[in-house]
Amino acid sequence: MLDVLGADYLDSLPNLINAALGDGLLEKDSRAEGFTIEALHLEPAYNRYTEKGHGAPTDDVHPHYIRRKHVARANHGQRIPWASKEITKDPEAYACSHIIFIHFYSASDVFTKMYLHHPEFAKELEAYVTILPHNANCPWAPFGGVVVNLNACSDAHLDPLDLKKRCVVIPLMRNCRGGGLVLHEARLVLDLHSGDVVLFPSGRFTHFNLHYQGIRASLVFHTDGASRQWTEGEGGNGWRGRYGVQMEPGPATRLP
Repeated sequence: MLDVLGADYLDSLPNLINAALGDGLLEKDSRAEGFTIEALHLEPAYNRYTEKGHGAPTDDVHPHYIRRKHVARANHGQRIPWASKEITKDPEAYACSHIIFIHFYSASDVFTKMYLHHPEFAKELEAYVTILPHNANCPWAPFGGVVVNLNACSDAHLDPLDLKKRCVVIPLMRNCRGGGLVLHEARLVLDLHSGDVVLFPSGRFTHFNLHYQGIRASLVFHTDGASRQWTEGEGGNGWRGRYGVQMEPGPATRLP
């Protein structure tokens, strides 16, 4: 990966992240007292149509005009994707970091690698982000979002709520010693370099980081498990086949 992106480009990323997110990525020793990790969840399109459509008219009325009995108003906000609180709380910071990370995501070519090495998994994920209201797109396709870990050194944990229990991790480091990614059940310690791309079953392998000194962040691309209500079973949270609700996936929508 280093040869593809270039050492100078990777070395500049911590400065770009600090410029966008407010100097949260600094040189640290994870063994020091008071060490903390900051995690930013940048998901632009959480599960939509959470108001279930089971029993709704099939083709006579658009869902926008359907009302439940004895309810004066419909909450249309439950029928569209909503952004994570980090985005709504500081949209300007998200806009700046979005430019940085989408360029990095594109340069890392995660999208192509996913379809080359794990085509079935990528297609399953893509079903969630392909069709969004108002011609919106998800820049992290086929994933639904990214978690930005500043000063990344996590304790041992599983992520069972990741869709298909898998994620992609890309570390970003400068002058960093240590911090290897441990996959406990696989008995692996991955000594990663800045810009490396790792796909692993985050819901099945207990994982954590070794202690480190220096500057270390990570990008974790994943899809929230709540999206299975949209993509699995009857699909569409019960709205599949209802008037105006499209379910068939097409080409992935992402920024160039």
